[in-house]
Amino acid sequence: MNHSGNYQNARMFLRFLSESDLKPRSRRTFLAGVRSFASWCMTQEVSVPDTTHLNHWKTFLLLHYETATARTYLAVVKLFFRWIARKGWGSDIGATVKGIKSDKTFRKDCLSAKQIRSVLAYLKKKIPESVLTDAISRKHMPSPKERASLRNYVIVLLLVSCGLRVSEVSLLDCGDLDKVDGRPVIWVHGKGRDGKSDFVRISTELEKLLFQYLKARQTVSQDSPVFISYAPNSIGQRLTARSISRFVKQALVAVGLDSPRLTAHSLRHTAVTLALKGGASLQEVQQFARHRLIETTMRYAHNLEILENPCSHLVTGQLGKTLLK
Repeated sequence: MNHSGNYQNARMFLRFLSESDLKPRSRRTFLAGVRSFASWCMTQEVSVPDTTHLNHWKTFLLLHYETATARTYLAVVKLFFRWIARKGWGSDIGATVKGIKSDKTFRKDCLSAKQIRSVLAYLKKKIPESVLTDAISRKHMPSPKERASLRNYVIVLLLVSCGLRVSEVSLLDCGDLDKVDGRPVIWVHGKGRDGKSDFVRISTELEKLLFQYLKARQTVSQDSPVFISYAPNSIGQRLTARSISRFVKQALVAVGLDSPRLTAHSLRHTAVTLALKGGASLQEVQQFARHRLIETTMRYAHNLEILENPCSHLVTGQLGKTLLK
C-alpha cells in the first residue's frame, strides 16, 4: 500500500487515532493537521507525498499559519507517517524533516497596571452601586443587564489577579469556590489536566464579589456554572470561552486598547508580568501561573529584561539628538 493509499484512506487515519491516547481536543488538532496536509497535496497535485513534499508543506505552513499552529500540524503529520512506517505500510517520510522551533516571544502583549485600571474602571461604571453592595434582595433583584455587567467585572478581575485562562474561567462551577486552611480559593481545570486538580488563591475582596454575583443569580447549586449567559438565545447556559474573549476584547477597544495583540489572554500575561515586576521569584510565579516548565516562566522574565535594556537609548545619546531631527 503506498503513501497515498494510507494517507487518503479515512479508515486508516481513524485507526491511527484509535491507537493514540488522545483527549478530544487533541483528536481535533490531529484531524486539522492531516486535513491541512491533504488539502495542500491536492492543490499541488501530489498523489504520493515524499520528504521533499513534506518540507515544501512546512514552508507553506510557516507562511500561512502562526508558528505554534504550524509547529503542531507538522508534528502531527510526522507522527502519522512514523506510525505508517511502524506498521510496515511505507517509509517514514518525516524522519529527516526538522520540526519547527518555538517562538521565544509571546503572540499576545501584556497590559500595564494603568491600562488594566482603565479597563476595570470602564466595566465598573456599568454596575449600579446597589448591585455592588448588600442591597440585593428578593424585592430588589438586579436586571439581567446589571447582572451581566457585574459578571463581566468579576471575570476580568479573575483573569488578571489570578492569572486564569479564559477556558478555566468558563469551566468554573459554584462548587469550585472553596476554603483551604481558612483562605478562599477556587479549583480550576488547568490546561492539559484531566480534572480540577489545581486550586488558585483569591483575595477576600474578590471572594465577596463572586458571592455577590451569585446572590444576584438567586438559585444556584454546587454543579451550577459560576458564569452564565444572559443572551436571549442562550440565557442561563454556561458562558463560553468565546463569549468571554469577545466581551473582554470589546472592553479593551472601548478604552482605546485596539490592537490584534491585545486579547483576553493578554490578561493572563499581564498577571504574570506584574507579579514578576512586583518582586515575586521565578519559582513563585511558576506556581502562581501553573506553568509545568520553569522555562515558560523565564520567557516572561526575558521579555522584561529586553524592555528594560537601555542600549537603544544609550546609542541614540551617543549619536546626538541633532542627527535624529
